Amino acid sequence: MAARPNVIVLLIDTARAQSFSAYGYERPTSPHFDALAREGVLYEQAIAPGCWSLPSQVSLLTGLFPSKHGAHELHLSYAHAYPLLPEVLRQGRLPHPGRESQ
Repeated sequence: MAARPNVIVLLIDTARAQSFSAYGYERPTSPHFDALAREGVLYEQAIAPGCWSLPSQVSLLTGLFPSKHGAHELHLSYAHAYPLLPEVLRQGRLPHPGRESQ
């Protein structure tokens, strides 16, 4: 059996990439983030599926669009109808890109 990978999802709400050294800001504002970015994966382009935090965060953790998971402007919470990434990883089921597991 293959070793389980280490997965870190760093979710920072209301911070702009242009304020982090790893994204080119000239002052050393984020040394710990910069070190993590050097050793892992640093995404340079991202598109949020929602216009505010809740739908975007639930989409990140479910892999689903807000219209599917239901956390959007008409629903101010997540009903937990779909498993979140930590639950999936805890069960040893790694998501496969391009294949919906629901």
